[in-house]
Amino acid sequence: MKPFRLRKRRKVAAPEVEDETERMIAEEEAWRRRASARPMLLDDVGLARQLQEQGALLAEAGRWHEALDRFTQATRRDASCARAHEQRAQVLLELERTWEAVQAASDACRCAPEWDAAHLTLARAQLNLGEPRLALSSAERALACCAQPTAGGDVDFFGEILQESEDIEGILLRQHILASQRACSQAISGDIELLQRVAMRMRHS
Repeated sequence: MKPFRLRKRRKVAAPEVEDETERMIAEEEAWRRRASARPMLLDDVGLARQLQEQGALLAEAGRWHEALDRFTQATRRDASCARAHEQRAQVLLELERTWEAVQAASDACRCAPEWDAAHLTLARAQLNLGEPRLALSSAERALACCAQPTAGGDVDFFGEILQESEDIEGILLRQHILASQRACSQAISGDIELLQRVAMRMRHS
């Protein structure tokens, strides 16, 4: 399984992550107090973004269950938040809740059909679910959405998508070879059984 990696965010040291997380949680609590005093002023989109950012920091610190709670809250506040859906899918993969990860990544793709990272996360989830053909289709979609390095795209991320596509193709090729070998083995077994029956008839005739 690929490690959790936030898209286009810098990595921070663990103490800094902890301090920033506590600060953002305190801000959320203050926001909730103000919102409860004046409910009509609550901005769901703004709160969803804040929850998503908190979840990202918690995920970077490896606090998967807390991060999942933040991402889930974010998607409930703003169902169109593709980043929250995609990062939620990554956390679900870390927690080995694969089917839910496929659903979350699919939601991210619906919210942002041209976002390469969402399609790549969906490919990873589908592969973990045992669906390499679907995974290859999603990885190819991610490649199609990802800007070519020659056009100013992220060289490392483009290479990452390309490598995963090739890995999935390799899995499918090995599956095809194994299936062919099994088919040949079954055919040979059938021929041997037929020859044995013919030989038995000849001995009794």
